[in-house]
Amino acid sequence: MTKSKFKLYICIILVIFFSISGVSKMFENDTYFAIAVGNKILDEGFYTEEDFSFVEGLKYQNVRWVFDIIMANIYNTFNYLGIYIFVMLGTAIIGISIFYILIKQKVPVIISLLITITTIHCAHDVFAPRAQILSFLIFIWEYYFIEQLLQKKSKKYIIGLFLLSILLANTHASVYPLYFVIFLPFIAEEIMSKLSLPKTDSKVIIENKESLKILFITFFVSLFGGLITPIGIAPYINMFKTVGEVSSDFIFEMLPVAPGLRPESTYFLIILAGVVGFSKAKVRLSDALILFGFALLSFSNIRSVYFLLFLGSFAIGNILKSFYYEYGLDKIQLENNKLYKGFLILGGLIIITVSINNLLSNISMEYENPELCPTGVVNYVWQNFEKEEIDKMRIYNGFNFGSYMEFRGLPVFMDSRAEIYLSKFNDTTIIPDFLDVTLGYVHYNEIFQKYNINYALIENNSNFAHYIYEDRYWNLLYQDKYFSFYEKVTE
Repeated sequence: MTKSKFKLYICIILVIFFSISGVSKMFENDTYFAIAVGNKILDEGFYTEEDFSFVEGLKYQNVRWVFDIIMANIYNTFNYLGIYIFVMLGTAIIGISIFYILIKQKVPVIISLLITITTIHCAHDVFAPRAQILSFLIFIWEYYFIEQLLQKKSKKYIIGLFLLSILLANTHASVYPLYFVIFLPFIAEEIMSKLSLPKTDSKVIIENKESLKILFITFFVSLFGGLITPIGIAPYINMFKTVGEVSSDFIFEMLPVAPGLRPESTYFLIILAGVVGFSKAKVRLSDALILFGFALLSFSNIRSVYFLLFLGSFAIGNILKSFYYEYGLDKIQLENNKLYKGFLILGGLIIITVSINNLLSNISMEYENPELCPTGVVNYVWQNFEKEEIDKMRIYNGFNFGSYMEFRGLPVFMDSRAEIYLSKFNDTTIIPDFLDVTLGYVHYNEIFQKYNINYALIENNSNFAHYIYEDRYWNLLYQDKYFSFYEKVTE
């Protein structure tokens, strides 16, 4: 085995170990509705009538149905441990994919390793048992397939991009339009290369691969991938129906980025401006558009930060590669330099140490987050009520823990599937009503009467927790550190 191959294999091992070590063992709320919905599909087939919520007449277009079935099958066979391992494997594949694509771009191995480790570290909170772990992997390989298509003009990449389009439409259709956004920087570069621009010693490289026609063909062929799904045209419209609704005010990934909360956008722009602006390094137009585009979007919502991280890593790789070769760093013989070897060994040890610390911290967690999972309340209900009584309950609950309730077999007011409870999807005001109660704009009894609610499961730190505790029309049945369970007093 040559030294270069040995170094490559060591880097791959470091990427895998670092990737899996950052996966949190504590699940998010979306995991629970995925299992519940997946099991319902396995039992009854594909459905459109929503009945996890006791609110009548709700329709449901499942934009993650393939992912839900995967989660249900894994849980049914391997329980929580299986899902945890699935996320670890998915994260490792994302890490390896980033590293592999950087190497294929001829980015030096050590630079590729540093970019990959940095990207995985910054994006660690996206690695969870949610559909996005598959969709981001799809976007990463979409980028690579487009690059290969432009270089090789092979039909297999047209087919590959079409298949990725189908896969995205069935695993995470709520982000489907973004699949075509990623084509745009490459289309723009090809169009610019056709224009008769005056030759200048520009920092921005406009490559002419003579691939505009095949790129347009692939773009339009891939558009039809969204029709190969049981959910109709939902992949094309779901994201636009969600954006601008009230969900954008409280769903984490749709929130605007607070100053200093996610500084990655600034870092990426500094690298772009600093390395390109103050050195001989150059940047491709498509890379500059990817960096600027997603950096600007990332200031408007948190989800775009992850697109910047994953796709921007390849652009940054190309920029640093340009810097590396422009200054002849490839000609410096460092392999026999003791200081260089010591630096590599120290870097490897730091990665291993951080990975071990992360892994030990994560595996010591419980799977169920006590602040999102009202385990005590659910256990109380099943121990003190018959199933026939439970099925008739109309339980008021919050957005973040309804998924766990339905996973445990309780009827819910709402869960974290915004595509059910927004007015653009159903003729309902569930989410605005929930926000009005949460923010204290209306009295909780007004909303409870509207939906004929006879039980309430509320967080102890909610705005109206004290008031309902003092309300003689509501009887406290159970309380623990985080949640309280009330029954309406019948007169």
